[in-house]
Amino acid sequence: MISPEKIVKHLILSSEDIDFEEFKELDIELLGAGGWGYAFHYNDKVFKVTTSITEAIYALQIKDKSLPSSVDIFDISLYEDPFHLYFVIEQEKVLNSEEDSRISAALNYLDDIGGDINDFDEIEERIEEGLIIEPSILKTLREISDITNELYLYGFYDADIHAGNLGISRKDGIEQVVFFDQMNTTLEDQYGDEYLNSRDIISILMENVSEESMSALSFIREADVTLSDAMPDLIDFMEDMKYAFSTVEAYEFLENGDWCAGGCRAFAKVLRNELTEYLSKDGVVDKYALKPVIGGIKNYSTSNIEHYFVKLGDFCFDATGIYNSRNFINSFVQQEAPHLNSSPLSFVKIPEDEIVKADHVNDVELEKKLKEIGLLPSSYYHNNPVPT
Repeated sequence: MISPEKIVKHLILSSEDIDFEEFKELDIELLGAGGWGYAFHYNDKVFKVTTSITEAIYALQIKDKSLPSSVDIFDISLYEDPFHLYFVIEQEKVLNSEEDSRISAALNYLDDIGGDINDFDEIEERIEEGLIIEPSILKTLREISDITNELYLYGFYDADIHAGNLGISRKDGIEQVVFFDQMNTTLEDQYGDEYLNSRDIISILMENVSEESMSALSFIREADVTLSDAMPDLIDFMEDMKYAFSTVEAYEFLENGDWCAGGCRAFAKVLRNELTEYLSKDGVVDKYALKPVIGGIKNYSTSNIEHYFVKLGDFCFDATGIYNSRNFINSFVQQEAPHLNSSPLSFVKIPEDEIVKADHVNDVELEKKLKEIGLLPSSYYHNNPVPT
């Protein structure tokens, strides 16, 4: 069962530079839940998992604009399966009204004097006439007024600004009131039933968002979330693989180097076979949606393949462990090839006719030997169900 928490954990695992060994204890905080979705906190970021299409529209419109009045938006994703539809908005974590009382104090003061945040000129006129306002309250009210003006400038005429969707940002050490709940209630009423019933998401987004801004939208597959959810078991699987290849029996097939330098191609070929069998057990992931493929890190300055590995979904597997695709090349250079410059390096898929060619390591006999003596995971998973 795919849950909002599992979707968020997948995004963290596939994008953040984290130690995979710590993933088993990965702890994300549920900040709150409501009629539109959920908000989670991890590593100074908030992940909003929402069914609101207008939140997605707003996030796509302001991403990369660095608006003073709004939280920073880092990523916007769309997750969809036959039973769920969620937008996931990854944004800056700010201090809310429960964590910082300045916003509530300023808005309460505004109510007490009968002021209107949309008419700050009137408040300033009253100050000239003798109204006394504490400087901190005046600063907060001015920043809230600037938010309403900026939202109006960008076409968000119906934003309902209140203490519950305002917070204190601390960008670059400067405190600033910002808006973090981006729903447009009028548009939501207009589009709500339409997009939920027809699932015609993209056309509705494109009615409201420029083509350039639409390019910021990424897509999350159900199979990828399932794979991330199985990561604790895959970590154990890779530990078994690394142990098998650390034995004397394995190194009899490798004259020089190790399984990351010199024997990486043979390791990748055996690993692909083992992963394919492992994942097919009890349907860990849909074999038609995700299957292991052998990839290479190509050096375009020399046309050489510097490293072979197995790619599965958003993750890369080699003799050192599991990495997310975003960080794999840099990790490889830092750990195994510090003499290389990462700039000309890129992923390539290795054609099957290239994979089957023999090289200095007889991977067929290697795999056969390790299976015969019961060292490969497939040797002992046959009689034990794969945990999911």
